[in-house]
Formats: sequence, structure tokens, C-alpha cells
Amino acid sequence: MSNDYNNNTGLIILNNIPESIKPGWGSFLLFYYNSYIKHVPYCIKRLQKIGINSEDWSKARDIGENILKFSKENPFFVPSSYLTLAHNIAKMIDRIANPSSSSDRREEWKIPFLAMETAIYFKDSVLENDIESTLSLFTRVPELKNTIKNSKDFVLFKRINDILWINWYSDLEHDLNPTYKYQNYLPDIFILKKSNASIESIANRILQIEKDIIKLPGDKENCKIVASAIYNLKY
Repeated sequence: MSNDYNNNTGLIILNNIPESIKPGWGSFLLFYYNSYIKHVPYCIKRLQKIGINSEDWSKARDIGENILKFSKENPFFVPSSYLTLAHNIAKMIDRIANPSSSSDRREEWKIPFLAMETAIYFKDSVLENDIESTLSLFTRVPELKNTIKNSKDFVLFKRINDILWINWYSDLEHDLNPTYKYQNYLPDIFILKKSNASIESIANRILQIEKDIIKLPGDKENCKIVASAIYNLKY
């Protein structure tokens, strides 16, 4: 996969993500690389933990300085784009935590490019697709701005997305029209989960999407299995 992200596309992506969600979104990006980085620097582990809770965002400046220090002390760390990505995410969270901050937002526009550059380094198509999906989510499904209210919501939404992709959509993909995007219906499932809907209610909505929207026969038992995984998510 080539890296087609630049400052202009980065600006579009960041402008589509509400400020209250960006810290969780940034932290979630970093989590994807944990299986690929042999020794995740402690400062980046700290950064991953603070994205979800707004009470911790004030720690981002100190963490960002620690990432910069680590980068200078470890000039041969690879990929270097990973450290720059983490530093830029820390600066973004610090700006959101401190509205009076004079942080240069242009550094934030580089986050999508750096995220994809890091994924490409590992030459793993699964990782590249995960990063691309996370980067484009709010651009592809604009109504998410009205559905996801904070970073915790975003993390829950992404977990639902991953369950649907791994346990449901990937099995159906070969039968679908290429213009069909299952993410268009993710907000429905997310809202059901947030409202503590039953497994049966979630399964019925997934089955309805299969039969009435995708126009497939529908597999009720598999829909129940997928719905159960979503129902049991903790947030």
C-alpha cells in the first residue's frame, strides 16, 4: 500500500473528528502497533492510557517531552515515524487539554501520514487496513459526529467495528456489491449497545441488515453469536 496521506488529507481527517474524541482516537492508533513493536517505550505506554479519560489529558505535555527525550537518546530506534507519531499525538492531546496552548496544529495534520508510514514499515496488510479504517472512519461515516460523544464512546465503537468485521462482514464480503459499506450501519448497532439492548435486539438488527439491506438470506444463529460478543463488551 502506498502512503497517499499528506497535510491536506490530514487536515480533512482531523477536521472531521470532534475535539473531545481526538485523544481517544490518537491513543487507539498507537495501540495497533503494540504487537509489532518489540519493546514499546514506557512513555508511549503512558500516552496510550491517558487518551480515554479527559482527567488525564493534562499529563500529555510531560509525556510528549519524555517521548522527545527518548527519541534523542535512541537515534537508531525504528521506525522513527512511530516516535514522531506518538509525539504529535501527545501535542494534540495537550492542546485539547489546554485551549490557551500555542501548539502548532500543522503538526497534527501529519498524524495520518505518520500512522500509515509506520504501518507500511511492518509490511502487514492487516495492520495497514486497520490504520486506514481508523483514519477514514469519520470521513466515511460523517453522522458519527452526532453519535459518538467522547473518547470512551470511540473506543467502544471501534471494538464493535472490529467484532463486526472479523466475525460477520468478512464472511459476507464476497457476496456483496463493492459499493456496500457496512460501516454505514455501525451507528445503529452502537446505539443499541449504549442503550443496553438485549442480545436478541442486536441480533435482529444485524439480521435485518443482512436480509433487507444487503439482500442475503440471513444467518440468524451467526447473528446471535456476533450480537452476544457485542453485548458482552465492557465500557
